[in-house]
Amino acid sequence: MNPAHASRLGMLAATLSAAAMALSACSSATPSDGADARRAADATPISDAGGGEVDAPVDAPRLPDAMVQPPDASVDARPPDASVDATVVPPDASVDASTCPTSPCDLQAQCGCPGGQACDIDFTDLVGNACRTVTTPGDENDTCASQSACAAGWVCVGDAAGTSCEEYCDADTDCGAPRGRCVVQLVDGSAQPIPGAVTCSSGCDPTGVVTGGVCPAAWKCSLAGATFLGSAVDIVDCTPAGAGTVGAGCTGDNQCAAGTLCIDNDGGGPNPTACNRICQLPGGGQCGVGQACVGFAPAFLVNGFEYGICR
Repeated sequence: MNPAHASRLGMLAATLSAAAMALSACSSATPSDGADARRAADATPISDAGGGEVDAPVDAPRLPDAMVQPPDASVDARPPDASVDATVVPPDASVDASTCPTSPCDLQAQCGCPGGQACDIDFTDLVGNACRTVTTPGDENDTCASQSACAAGWVCVGDAAGTSCEEYCDADTDCGAPRGRCVVQLVDGSAQPIPGAVTCSSGCDPTGVVTGGVCPAAWKCSLAGATFLGSAVDIVDCTPAGAGTVGAGCTGDNQCAAGTLCIDNDGGGPNPTACNRICQLPGGGQCGVGQACVGFAPAFLVNGFEYGICR
């Protein structure tokens, strides 16, 4: 069958808050003629070591609202909007930043801090940078419960489903090939960008049916969206995986297994929203007999890779 494409409505920004690393992700589905990738979230006040409240940075959404349209049917797919959370770090350390491009330390160059420490956002007020301890050098393969659980050059962000280390970057070439993009802008509780605080999306393969890989254990690679420099950007990113197989009902993408996406069935099955197989165009070799890989309009493209769902 010839897949018909639907139109994409847009993309929302997501917010992130610093502290216990827990935010809620939600999804909604409203029938429409388009494919949509969006994210929204609210920042949550946290307490610093002195008892005062601060707003945490925000990470771009991890899960897109996706919408596809097979022949003679409209399909509205809306995976959960995700917000991200980052925890408060230990007090600032005194450092000599004379050789660093920024003072007291630099996020990308990772200079200006004593040996064994990392330069990160100053989470006490989200103004400038600060040195922090590193108890575990976590990277993209690792979940985290605090900022000290990520290596130098990485920051602990996530949502209610889980938190992981993401890498600071200056350009796409700093990120994991072949799909990584330097487009995940961290913002404060007022949705204002934190200068210089941009992280990589993953280079993972969303069609893979095995968890882990370049993602943390028991996490999967999924379609997502971000807003960077005012423009909507398609990305793939790591997110906790569920047990739901193709056709299983879902209310959020983290209920679906690796290789599947939670979208609106639009009357195409017993469940209003269900886990659907992610496929790559052209060809859609991931789809079963009698199915076609239905793309998005505009096309969902990540560094030249186009994705859709099997219908």
